[in-house]
Amino acid sequence: MVIKTDRSDKAEIKKFFLIISGHQQRWSRALPGAILIPQALLVVADCKLLPGFACTQPVEENKMEVKEAIAGRLSIRRYAKSSIPPDHMETLFRAAQLAPSANNGQNWEFIFVGDAELKQRLVGACSNQSFVGNCTYFIAGVADPRQKWHMVDITIAFTNFTLQAADLGYGTCWIGAFEENRVKEILGVPDERKVVICMTFGAPEGRHVPRGRKAIDEFIYLNHYGRRWRHNEP
Repeated sequence: MVIKTDRSDKAEIKKFFLIISGHQQRWSRALPGAILIPQALLVVADCKLLPGFACTQPVEENKMEVKEAIAGRLSIRRYAKSSIPPDHMETLFRAAQLAPSANNGQNWEFIFVGDAELKQRLVGACSNQSFVGNCTYFIAGVADPRQKWHMVDITIAFTNFTLQAADLGYGTCWIGAFEENRVKEILGVPDERKVVICMTFGAPEGRHVPRGRKAIDEFIYLNHYGRRWRHNEP
C-alpha cells in the first residue's frame, strides 16, 4: 500500500509504525513523495493524517446505513479461515482514526496480531477462549493511562471499528477477560502503556443469532432516574 503526498515535511506520519511479533518497524521510503507501507500487521498509533495525504488504493463505497450496521453487529466467536483485502483494512483503520476523543488526543494504539503462534499464546492469556486463536486478527487496544479519558477514547475508536467491520461483512468480539501483564509480555507492550481492551476480528463462520435485548423503557429515563421516557414531554 502506498500513501502519496506532495508535502516535503512528512512529520505528520512519523507516528505511524508497524508491530510484527512485538517488534517495531519504521516506514521506508519507496518513491519520491511517497511512503511505502509493507503488508504486515498495522498499528494505528496516534495517527493524524491531514488533508493532502491520499491513499492510492480505492475504498469501496459503503452501502449499509448506520442503523443496519448497528443492528447487524454481533459478538462473533466462530471465524472462517480467510484473509482481509488491503482496501478493507484501510477502511477499517480509517474508521478507528476518525473516532472522537478528549481534546482530540487520539490516545489509542492497536496491535493487530495475525501470527498463528502468537494467537495461540494469547488464548492462554485470555481465559482459554479458543476463538482467540481462530480469528483472522486478534487486536490489542493500547493507551497511555496517564491521560484521564484513556478508557473512554479507545472504546469509542474500537466501536467505530466494529461498526465498520459489520458494514463490510466481518465479525468482531470484545475481549475483556484477559491477563494484561501476559498480553503485554507476549506483544512487547511497554510498561508505561496499558492494554485497555482486546478484540477478535475476521470473517464469520456459520449462522449467528442475535441475543435478546432489554425493553427500551427499562433503561431510558427522562429528567430523573427511573422516570420513564415519554414522547412530547419536556
